Amino acid sequence: MQKKAGLRWTNIVRSLLLILMATGLWFCANVVAPKGGPKDESPPQLLTEGSTPNMQTNFNSNEIILEFDEWVELNDVFNQIVISPPIDRDDYEVRIRKKSIIFSFTETASLRENATYTINFGEAVRDITERNPVKDLRFVFSTGDVIDSLVVRGKLLDALTGEPVEDAYFMLYENLADSVVRTINPFYFGRTDESGNYTIENVRAGTFKGFGIKRVDQNYKFDNPEEFIGFPEEFIVVGDTTGITPDSLGNRRIPPKTIDPIFLFQERKPLYISNIDSSRYGFLNTTFNVPPGDIDLQFEDLVTENEEPPYTLTDRDSLLIWYNQSGNNTWRLMVQKDSLLNDTISIKARSKTEFQNTGTLNLRMGNTTNQGKSNPSNPIKVGFSAPLENFDTSFITLTADTTLEIIKPEFSIDSLDNRRLTINYSWKPSIPYVLEILPGGVTDMFGLSNQDTVNLKYTPDLKKSFGNIKISITGLKDSLSYIGELLDKNSRIIESFVIVNAEAFELEVNALPPGDYKVKIITDWNNNGSWDTGSYDDKRQPEPIYEKALEKLRANWDVEATVNPEEN
Repeated sequence: MQKKAGLRWTNIVRSLLLILMATGLWFCANVVAPKGGPKDESPPQLLTEGSTPNMQTNFNSNEIILEFDEWVELNDVFNQIVISPPIDRDDYEVRIRKKSIIFSFTETASLRENATYTINFGEAVRDITERNPVKDLRFVFSTGDVIDSLVVRGKLLDALTGEPVEDAYFMLYENLADSVVRTINPFYFGRTDESGNYTIENVRAGTFKGFGIKRVDQNYKFDNPEEFIGFPEEFIVVGDTTGITPDSLGNRRIPPKTIDPIFLFQERKPLYISNIDSSRYGFLNTTFNVPPGDIDLQFEDLVTENEEPPYTLTDRDSLLIWYNQSGNNTWRLMVQKDSLLNDTISIKARSKTEFQNTGTLNLRMGNTTNQGKSNPSNPIKVGFSAPLENFDTSFITLTADTTLEIIKPEFSIDSLDNRRLTINYSWKPSIPYVLEILPGGVTDMFGLSNQDTVNLKYTPDLKKSFGNIKISITGLKDSLSYIGELLDKNSRIIESFVIVNAEAFELEVNALPPGDYKVKIITDWNNNGSWDTGSYDDKRQPEPIYEKALEKLRANWDVEATVNPEEN
């Protein structure tokens, strides 16, 4: 028994020694980042001696070697590496060998004849310590006798915001057919930086069809409704020497071809109803996939109390409908929007008795003027959960907090949103006001009143705490219509206006809080009162949008500006 136990311990010790030896060999074979010392902030450097020569002609090798001065790793290869003209992902492989990157073509690869290829590595190569990427790493070769050397550059902007579009593509096609952007890969393309700028190098002379695209998938085709597209209206001619004077040696140096800014847009999506909520009596919330704008509604078999029509309100992508149904039958709502939508919704009646026994009219602070300091030029607005029918001023008091003087303001239901009670008065700056609405003070269209007392406190600020903005809009075409907006720093609409049959327009907005503002003007080509996106198939550009930031508005100050949307 002792002998067997001894053998068992011997086997255990041998096993532990084998594990330790294997672990030591594993650590020796794996490259790890060194510890200690100063932080490495320098990217790996390409060593030309050990690398495949760049800018080769008549290239026929299956392998490209790029050697660096330190250990490297690969990062997000298929998104970072961009090859122009494009080749299929199955036609190449990228791997690490010691301090080198090996780019190899597979047996399925078939390169074009007499074509200049550019491999842009993006940030696919980085060191293993601090992950510093190698910037602007490109490998260029030609399958023919000449390396093409022309350059195309430009800028891609968002048509709706005017902001640069990063990580989008501008693509050039030899084939000039309209269908190429959906059916074949481009011959050349460049990717935009954070400023929306792109550069396509090593382009041959010729005439091309051009497109800008913001992709949502990994192919190079415009085949997804979520993608953004933009296009110049003319073909792009590269290498045109017309008007270029030869130098002293008789050479004509062709400058880069600069394309005018291209505005990317999403085409108009099919409009459809994405959600319907009719769970409460007297209220229907219909949500669309995109903001529907103006839509036509028809109510079928809906009988309401006193034949009062339903109250409708559009809130971004939702259609809100309040109705006071007198029967208990199912009714239908027909929704129509031009040729985009023609739908019918069936609404099952809900219990009116249960609703009246349990329902309440509640204060909605999100639809109410903020308490605290307020603008003395504006009315106070108090929002509730349903459209208001009437109010009883004997249940509503407004007092000056310092003197307890009872104020007699003008009360009304807001014409733009009848869920709000509006209180107008010649407010005295720096005087605190207390608004009290007792139970039963306001009643909605269903006959429900507020059950709780509403107490709100406001203190109008001094008029000198605000400023005024005056804008002169010039250069307009009297044959066109324009939609204008004054926006704050959060792009919230402060004032909106429409300009028709005019070559100039004056806008003045007073008593504004200090801050940053901008003016936005849409050229309304089709005069429909809203911005319209473009269409590639119809060769229609998106309606132009002009934006200009104004001088910062200060307290007790006037900002005057002159803008010309046709300068855009």
